[in-house]
Amino acid sequence: MLCTADQVRARAQGQLTGWTTEHIEGVIAAVSQAMQEETEREFESGESGEERVYEAPRDGYAPIEDALIINSVTYRATEADTEIAVATTAYRTKRHPRAVSVYALDNGPWVAGDLVHVTGQYGYADAVPGDIADAAIAWTLRTLKSADAAYQDATAIPEMGQLVFSKSIPTDVRRVLERYARKTPVRRVA
Repeated sequence: MLCTADQVRARAQGQLTGWTTEHIEGVIAAVSQAMQEETEREFESGESGEERVYEAPRDGYAPIEDALIINSVTYRATEADTEIAVATTAYRTKRHPRAVSVYALDNGPWVAGDLVHVTGQYGYADAVPGDIADAAIAWTLRTLKSADAAYQDATAIPEMGQLVFSKSIPTDVRRVLERYARKTPVRRVA
């Protein structure tokens, strides 16, 4: 989760006395999931040794999701249908502002369309960025407080029946998320 129930309670300054910790953590989990789906980023680092598979869009190049540590790279040659290990001296990684890429040296060994298997630890950073944690706290508080008050963005035609409109993502949270949104396409297969 991108923040804790204690952080949310501290920001609320005593206004969440009726909410249980389990309920707050459930809202935090939903907000965290929505933020990660919106940005296509994993802000919490995962377990080491996780394998992900990517399709190479061109020879010797494979953009991958945020990798903190890369343990090994293998590829499955489409013509031979065999998995081939790549020596650590045969590739290098490059962290772009918005993505991580694996480059095979000398434009080899994999070609466009091959499946590149990358084993390592994935995540945007070792720790959740401060502005992401703040945005998660703010969105969680808004969600919890919306049940207590008429908290919406617009109301229309009350005489015909109450129509209430709320934005799916609060505007200030969206501004923070736009800075982290993935711009580089990643073709993850598994």
